[in-house]
Amino acid sequence: MSTPTPPMHDNPKAAAKAAKAYAKATRPWYKKKRFIVPVALIALLVLVAALSGGEETTAAADDTDTTSESNEAAKGNDDSTAEVGSKDAPAPVGTPVRNKSAQYTVDSVEVRDSLGDFGNPPAGKYVVVTLSIENVKDETIQMSMEDFVLEVDGTEIATSSEAWMLDTAISYEDISPGLTKQGTIVFDVKPELAGQGVIKAQAFISMDEPVYLSLQ
Repeated sequence: MSTPTPPMHDNPKAAAKAAKAYAKATRPWYKKKRFIVPVALIALLVLVAALSGGEETTAAADDTDTTSESNEAAKGNDDSTAEVGSKDAPAPVGTPVRNKSAQYTVDSVEVRDSLGDFGNPPAGKYVVVTLSIENVKDETIQMSMEDFVLEVDGTEIATSSEAWMLDTAISYEDISPGLTKQGTIVFDVKPELAGQGVIKAQAFISMDEPVYLSLQ
């Protein structure tokens, strides 16, 4: 395309006007208003769209993070378990648990109809529990059958005095630091509940937290 030649005029005013018109006509296309305004509008729209998209992405990411944190918290709650030896998680037979004074282990559980030829028969069934108690303190502790209660079917059952018929019955005895004493306690329970329940162990004269031992 050929470049137009500015017209020649004798009149100075006409010549100036013609020169201005010529300069306007020969400006590059990207400097002309009819091109600059639409381009500027398009650039503005692109910028706004980019900013809006970024905010939405950030918001979505924040929502995802929040959801993930909530899921992790829920998972953590699901994975959480009660401490072994607590009322919600009594220690199974053969599993030792301790408080500040002693470590307790249920060694065996037997259901009997008698404790010997000279003993009285049970009202229900005798549950004979053999325990090992280790002194974990740095001073002597005392052990007695009153330290144990059987919780079964929503009730508490004290030890039976018929346990004295057994040579292994736990009596009022001292246990020196670091030593272990094995003994037997007896409960008289309804036949249908024999062998069930949880033993709560807590030294009678101590302020220790109780530990719980399952009969199974």
